[in-house]
Amino acid sequence: MERDYSYIDTKKSILTRKLYFKDSVLNIINAGIVVVGFSIFAGFFIFSINRDIDNKVIDDYTYFIFKIIGAIICIYIVYRKLTEKKLFSIKTNLSKDQARQIIDNYFERLKYRSWNSTMDMASYSDNSTFLGVYNYFIIPLDNEILFTVIKDQERLPLPAIITLWTTRSDLKRVLSRHA
Repeated sequence: MERDYSYIDTKKSILTRKLYFKDSVLNIINAGIVVVGFSIFAGFFIFSINRDIDNKVIDDYTYFIFKIIGAIICIYIVYRKLTEKKLFSIKTNLSKDQARQIIDNYFERLKYRSWNSTMDMASYSDNSTFLGVYNYFIIPLDNEILFTVIKDQERLPLPAIITLWTTRSDLKRVLSRHA
């Protein structure tokens, strides 16, 4: 379900360090389903590990490692869904206008679509993935950039997991090159 990002309160977002916009009831329910569902999956993985340890049937370490990795992934998905709107910070020595121009050039080079951008915030989206639309929200400040990545998709609204890390490292690299 597509979210409505038409009104994002930038001032409140900066103060709370959380992207502030009105979410529909269906999106809140979908987020709850993802959190509860993956919490149950993580619980199954963790309790099956405990059962194996109690019964001393850890003969196949590959299966044991698979359960641990599965639990970690489920817990991380729940964490990312709960902190999806959190704005992450990148420190820089650039002014607000310099950082904004560098970021605009970076996303333009990647051929991402700019939309709903204002003087205080830039929004970009990447429609090229079959897994959903990645929306990038960036608030340039003096000596700091606040950003987050939110993934929108129809069926299972999973959070942006790896894209957040890659975007963070790319933005740090691009901004430090111009500092």
